[in-house]
Amino acid sequence: MDIRSRGNVMLKARWALTAVFGTVAFTGLIGRENIPVVAAFGAVGVVAQIGLLLPKKFGRLGQNLFRGAFLADGLVALTVSLNGRPGGDGIWPIAILALLAESVVYRQWRVLWMAAAVYLAVPAVAYLRHTESRSNVLEAAVAIIAGAAVAHILGGLKGRDDRLDVGERRLGAVVESVSSLANSPDLATMLATSLKVALRESSGTAGYVLLTDETDSESLYAEVAVGDEQFDFPQTLGVGEGLSGYVVQMRQLVAVDNREGNGECDGIELGSRAAVSLPLLARAYQGSTTAAADQVVGALTLIGPNGRSEFDSADLQVLQSVSSMMAVAVANARMETRQRTTFLRTLESLATALEARDEYTRGHSQRVCEVSMMLGEMLGFTPEALEELRVGTILHDIGKIGVRDTILNKDGRLTDEEFAVMKSHPVIGYEICKPLMLSEGVLMIIRNHHEKLDGSGYPDGLKGGELPPPLRVVCVADAFDAMSSRRPYRNVMAIAKVVAELSKGAGVQFDPVIVEALKELIASDRLRDLYRQYWEPEEQMAA
Repeated sequence: MDIRSRGNVMLKARWALTAVFGTVAFTGLIGRENIPVVAAFGAVGVVAQIGLLLPKKFGRLGQNLFRGAFLADGLVALTVSLNGRPGGDGIWPIAILALLAESVVYRQWRVLWMAAAVYLAVPAVAYLRHTESRSNVLEAAVAIIAGAAVAHILGGLKGRDDRLDVGERRLGAVVESVSSLANSPDLATMLATSLKVALRESSGTAGYVLLTDETDSESLYAEVAVGDEQFDFPQTLGVGEGLSGYVVQMRQLVAVDNREGNGECDGIELGSRAAVSLPLLARAYQGSTTAAADQVVGALTLIGPNGRSEFDSADLQVLQSVSSMMAVAVANARMETRQRTTFLRTLESLATALEARDEYTRGHSQRVCEVSMMLGEMLGFTPEALEELRVGTILHDIGKIGVRDTILNKDGRLTDEEFAVMKSHPVIGYEICKPLMLSEGVLMIIRNHHEKLDGSGYPDGLKGGELPPPLRVVCVADAFDAMSSRRPYRNVMAIAKVVAELSKGAGVQFDPVIVEALKELIASDRLRDLYRQYWEPEEQMAA
């Protein structure tokens, strides 16, 4: 529990004591002439409350008034005892309630026993003034001392309970972060979930995660941000620049204690808010098993709620646990991306080498890839869809590795049996690539690039809406390249005939929108360099 929360709880307890004092005053135990003193007791609470709620305006004054509030309580009780009648000394036991409340909430032993000493002044004065009731006074003094001792014990138990609560919060935050790491579909989603956990557990108002740029070691970029629209989160930052950049550079946590109410964080005006930034440190490896020094992959930065000038130690412990999980997630995601990129390049090289076995299909996958990418850009595909097109088209014929060379290189048309073997290559390619954690879109291109809108394609006989737009693009591009290049059983088809065949199949075998887009590409001459080796000889022969 931070100082603001403890303060609010403690002040509620003080209001309850104020009500008790007022009731005692009105029942005549301390005399109605002391009602102003009771009012003064309440006034101390009012000032302390305002000081806590408006720290930007009152600064340290309000917090100091809060810390000294229960000493003022004792002075009020002492004043009541000095001014009251003999029957009014019954106010002393109320000190026990004050000590219990203050110790459990605030738990500063030195101040607790100082307050107890002030409260003991009440029976001491009564002992001197009212000799006829000294035994009662001594009993009250013993009760106050016993109350202080009990308060000390209760405060210790409450402190242990709070430490257990911090441990539970920390464990819960780690478990939730690990769960998001396991279940999130991508890094951004996982980081956003963990960031929300961090904000919830620390009562933060806003936060963001900046990651190091793998292509520029001196730059950071924003991966995720959560918070109100009033915050202008940084999109990029230099290493060493601002709070987050400094944390990445120094590789250590930095907390901004904004008691003066005039701080800023990465260009964000904090007002009366605190801020904290933690480096995301992950273990780096040389080779597969040898651990190297920790690498910094980014920074987690949080901004506190309005009126809170600091994050307490419990918050920082929880945030350190969450930041550690974030760092592991980022490092793992980057390692997986590097490994996936390396593996895809290996597969692409294998596909290229495979095509080299067949002089008629050499370069086919690369041409289908380039035509598909042009069409995808014309049709407004997202970067993610374009990447699926690129990978899927490069690998779409990799299943031909399972087809005999005698069939691949046969000079002439294939028999029905041979064609049945050739038609197996999409499924073979799919089975090869399925364990490689490629996206569903890529796997569908590999398996279904010979499907037709009317369901006459293979291997699954998909039709109509079962073919997503990227797959429709590949089906058109693959057919176009097959007609535009030389085959063992025929020469290159004239471009006019290719266009006629595409138009004939539009709406039946091929998506008509994609066919029209391809015809625009052909008319624009953007494909001429790609098919120069096939088209120019045909054009020269026609001339």
